[in-house]
Amino acid sequence: MSKKVIVSILERMGALALSRYLNRHSPLILMYHRVLKHELIPGTYPEIFAEQMAYIKKHFNVINMSQLLMHLEQDNLPERILVLTFDDGHYDFYANAWPVIKQHGLTATLFVTTNFIDQQTWLWPDLLRYLLMNASPCELTFEGLGTVSISTTNLLATWNKLGDFCLELSSEDRNTFIKNMASQLKISIPENPQTPFAPTTWPQISEMINEGLDVGSHSVTHPILSKIKPDQLITELVASKARIREILNVNAIGICYPNGMPVDISPEVREEASKHYQYGVVAYPKKFNAKDLMRIGRIGATNDITKFKVKTSYLSRAENIGEYK
Repeated sequence: MSKKVIVSILERMGALALSRYLNRHSPLILMYHRVLKHELIPGTYPEIFAEQMAYIKKHFNVINMSQLLMHLEQDNLPERILVLTFDDGHYDFYANAWPVIKQHGLTATLFVTTNFIDQQTWLWPDLLRYLLMNASPCELTFEGLGTVSISTTNLLATWNKLGDFCLELSSEDRNTFIKNMASQLKISIPENPQTPFAPTTWPQISEMINEGLDVGSHSVTHPILSKIKPDQLITELVASKARIREILNVNAIGICYPNGMPVDISPEVREEASKHYQYGVVAYPKKFNAKDLMRIGRIGATNDITKFKVKTSYLSRAENIGEYK
């Protein structure tokens, strides 16, 4: 019997509704990255996303992160809370996600990487994927990694292998690695992120804010915060918040930690972040704890409506952490 059939039976029996009821006092925070349909870029398909939004509107009270913090401060948290969060700020959020959110009368929080929105930097996972998508079939040898075969037929597996390797490097070493890889592949890196890796724009974000969007920080350049120097950490936290205020006239009260795994969020990172933000969100499932607002867990988005129903019914907290390295 397939999982889809099993979930359908559980839904008809009321098991999903019962689980949601029993957990009605525990807010759910969902994490999305991309809403698009591209064979080489993981993301939630727009048609699946629309189905998910219709589902959560029916079963949850959807608020954004700033509203969640306000309810906590006032000690009047509603039941069946669900928060939609989106990382990075790619153009498809504006083109594909927000229109559906707005259509259903919902809201969301977008965590923006400010230099990315300014088109001053690529997000390194995007740049790695861009190189692989534009490379001719070949084999490259890297110190510490060995020989890697590159072709469009194994792009996702190669990206995962290279991405995992890059996660172990410092920001400087990772940038050097990717630049050297581009040189070996004889690919010129465009100055600005190109479609389908382009960001949304500040005017578009301002437009969405006027329609109910909430905005938080996702750093300046998307480094792993636990692997940078203390002065760099302060800059990533403070300058991103200042840029959001400068352009949008918004006080970003939350930080979304880049990559967001436990090893990426050291006690020093949390302590410094708490000086500038009221909350921080991670990229792995963790039961909501109002006494630990600098480590708010999130459930990764899925491109499967059946898995989505399971995740939003509190039945699967150990699922994959999301789509992005």
